Amino acid sequence: MDPEGAPSPFSLDNQNIPPLLLGDPETAVRCQELLALLAALPDRLKGPGQKLPPVQEAQAILQDVLWLPQIAAAGHILRIPPALEAVAAVALFECRDVVAEMLSWSRRAAACYQVILDLDEPVRGLAEAWFRTHLPNWIEGEWVSVIEYMKFDLTPSLTAFKERQDSLPTPTAEILQAQTLTAITASVSLQPQFVDVDVAARLRGRLIVRDERDYNTNYAAHIVRDAAGSAAYNAYHYAQGVRSIASIDWKRGYFDAKLTLLSLRDRGCAVHHCVHESLHLLCSPAWFGSVGKCLNEGVTEYLARMVCDQSSIPIELNAYPRNVQLVKQLVAYADVTVPMLATAYLGGNAEPVLDAIERYSTPAGRRLLVERTTRTSAETVDLWFEELDRTDLDDLKDFVAPVFDKAKAVMDDCVIQ
Repeated sequence: MDPEGAPSPFSLDNQNIPPLLLGDPETAVRCQELLALLAALPDRLKGPGQKLPPVQEAQAILQDVLWLPQIAAAGHILRIPPALEAVAAVALFECRDVVAEMLSWSRRAAACYQVILDLDEPVRGLAEAWFRTHLPNWIEGEWVSVIEYMKFDLTPSLTAFKERQDSLPTPTAEILQAQTLTAITASVSLQPQFVDVDVAARLRGRLIVRDERDYNTNYAAHIVRDAAGSAAYNAYHYAQGVRSIASIDWKRGYFDAKLTLLSLRDRGCAVHHCVHESLHLLCSPAWFGSVGKCLNEGVTEYLARMVCDQSSIPIELNAYPRNVQLVKQLVAYADVTVPMLATAYLGGNAEPVLDAIERYSTPAGRRLLVERTTRTSAETVDLWFEELDRTDLDDLKDFVAPVFDKAKAVMDDCVIQ
């Protein structure tokens, strides 16, 4: 009890602390053991003769705190700072290389736990369910990097999470695939590419509609697996994984190329989303390997909207808006036709499209759309339009300069005469 007689926030019998809502019994036991350890830490760190935890125990505390942010989200956040202070004290006292990393992680984790503590009350109430459904199978400490990437602002993700829980259930995989197959094969713009392709066989049984936890678990595993499976795994792949996981609440679906599976969330998805992901499956590997993510997603969504429009299927206009803006610009002004896009995307010959892009926006504009980068699509589109503006300005200078020179020569002649 504290001097005012109120229960200590570190007391396991504090009735103001909600219970942990963890479906995994092993994780729940681990959390309870850690909570008991954290509850004892304040007394161990007070008064003469008290000793810091040994390095091995401090490392174990840090590891568990990094693994189990559900503890903080479930209302036990006040238990965390003393644990991290103890870890930092051990690290400073021991002065070893191995605990230098402990000190860094403890400080980073403390900043991220503070983010949870500072959330507005209505939003903070969502945090426990968010961690419980978003964290399974994430590698240790990755959630810290994710919150750092979010610029220490969890509110948009938690709000999107809540809106999704309140949205309509997604139709069954069978219904979605049947309507998607009908729409894609009925598209007059895509039909020439499917003369020798059994679209039904390609799509059959490849769609899974997943609940919140299952979707997030498999999406995170898909991102990490793709990065870790690269022969040149480096900071780029890790950054790509963190960025993708940080934006997971805005992902309605994804295509796992290695497993050739389409996944959609079980709430808030419709035929339009299934058409988009199905086109990813039908996309030529040659096209995918020739372009960057910004252009690939832009063409995928442009074709998906076209397919849906031709079959009177409702379209979600906030899906990849900047990417689609770029593709519309190419179709309107860069001699890129819809048949050319369909041939490149489904057949694999990307060069005619890329050559048209280069003629329209210079080699620098082409490079922006083919390179693999950690930039967001919006950033890539902004840079591409900036390059386009520079190109237009240079063309204007090239046009104006001869006219100006000719006018100046005429004026000079008049003066001489």
